[in-house]
Amino acid sequence: MSPVLSEFERAIERGLFRVPECTECGAAVWPLSEFCSVCLGVVRLGPGYGDGSRRLRGRIVECSMEIPSGRFTGSSSSSVRRSFFCLVAFECGIRLIARLAAPVPPAPGDLVVLSSCGLSPEGSGYIFEVSTPDAPEDPASPTNM
Repeated sequence: MSPVLSEFERAIERGLFRVPECTECGAAVWPLSEFCSVCLGVVRLGPGYGDGSRRLRGRIVECSMEIPSGRFTGSSSSSVRRSFFCLVAFECGIRLIARLAAPVPPAPGDLVVLSSCGLSPEGSGYIFEVSTPDAPEDPASPTNM
């Protein structure tokens, strides 16, 4: 495993998303690689988001609804927390698929912020969650447990 990937995964395990950046042209590099896809320059990790001091903002490109596993036939939709998987274009120039918990479906163009990140329970992938800027972060989120 490359040093950049190792450093990225150590940060994301702590809930800190560090944007990979090219040292030559400054482009954001995603998916993470040792070399820039624009100019082949060396990649380093930029400052982190998720430590409370900085929030990574983005806009929803598209989304789809995830049906809650605990939903029963005939249950009121207002009593069920709804989750959406969204493709989000972030201000740093990368796009991620992230989960958004919201009472109503989000629309393309809605502003969101990266609220949490981490490794999947089996460690085989990354998990990203976004929230609306005025919504409190969910302490019961799967990535916060």
